[in-house]
Amino acid sequence: MAEFALLTIGDELIRGEITNKNAEIISRILRGFGHSLQRITAVGDDREEIASSLRGLCGRYERVIITGGLGPTGDDITREAVARACQRDLIYMEKAAEDISSYFENMGREMTSNNLRQAYFPEGAEIIENNRGTAPGFMLDFKGTAIYTLPGVTDEMAEMLKEILGQAGDGDADDTPEEHLLKVAGVGESTLEDRLSEIIDSSNFSYRFLPHGGEIEIRISDGGAVNSGDQELEEEVEKVRKELGCRVFACDRNIDLARAVQEVARKKGITISLAESCTGGLISKRITDIPGSSQYFLGGAVAYSNDLKMSMLDVSEKTLLEKGAVSIETAEEMASGAQKLTGSDLAAAVTGIAGPAGGSEDKPVGLVYFALCHDDSTISREWHFNGDRSRVRWFTSQRALDFMRLSMLEEL
Repeated sequence: MAEFALLTIGDELIRGEITNKNAEIISRILRGFGHSLQRITAVGDDREEIASSLRGLCGRYERVIITGGLGPTGDDITREAVARACQRDLIYMEKAAEDISSYFENMGREMTSNNLRQAYFPEGAEIIENNRGTAPGFMLDFKGTAIYTLPGVTDEMAEMLKEILGQAGDGDADDTPEEHLLKVAGVGESTLEDRLSEIIDSSNFSYRFLPHGGEIEIRISDGGAVNSGDQELEEEVEKVRKELGCRVFACDRNIDLARAVQEVARKKGITISLAESCTGGLISKRITDIPGSSQYFLGGAVAYSNDLKMSMLDVSEKTLLEKGAVSIETAEEMASGAQKLTGSDLAAAVTGIAGPAGGSEDKPVGLVYFALCHDDSTISREWHFNGDRSRVRWFTSQRALDFMRLSMLEEL
């Protein structure tokens, strides 16, 4: 297993204009070949910054991957920076120029002269062919470190990296260290780790907890560090599932809570409706974003105004006057009204203060009331969320979906 470092290049990265998607993909590819990515560095389009960063990585890591800055425009300066760092001259390679010209000819496009900038490489470099674009990459050794310089276009880069690793005899891209994924909702990260502490403390496996906006991924793997078969790892996963019970909503499937709700509803033949105020239809959107939702989701109402709450959902005027639109009583009447309106088996409702304005000492921003009517029973909850408007709305949708899932599983 080799230790890699990654140097990603582009002003758009350090300005936050785009996310560093290449880093995620490269890490996954390396793991698939049994390697590890130890460091990720991002620098802008500056020759000296690139050269200095590369010099700092060479001799320290076995292999360095560089992405970005190999195109034909003036800000594509990676080849010059690598040559500077490695103290090499740039050499024009006729074969590369011919390949670039052929690419444009095959595409039926006219080639501008600036594309030939992509035919210059540091002296001693080995060209890495790019079958999907115009910018070839190159390999170079410096201070005992193998440098792989690749274009920043994701699909081009990924294909070239797999080809390099395969040619280097680094194994098969399917030789991923054994790993299982559990997705959990309704419990915080610290509580989750505490509940699993006895299992983790006595385990030889690697655990990673990755929170994602109201749900947590638990990744359990051998990490290539223990000699255990699939059965031992599966037994470990089963221990965790048994401990967490209904908090686990997916195993080895990267689905979200809306998909989990759909699967339970369809399996049990349960129909659903919604009444939303503070979320403005977000829960309904998440449900209907998934194909097949019409088989169980009957519809929903976005009732912001009190008049609409009364006329559409049959919320009483007395409740609104005495308890307010943001109250547990209103949430319960909204859920009941949605159930009567649609004839669904289950109806859920949310009403709250998403902010940034509208809060008070008694009812602060982030206060949300939830109610759920399932057949003849009703449950309701008071929730408090921190953050801006979008965060309050998102976490409300997450919690509401999870309660709907748990109700259908008869776990509330």
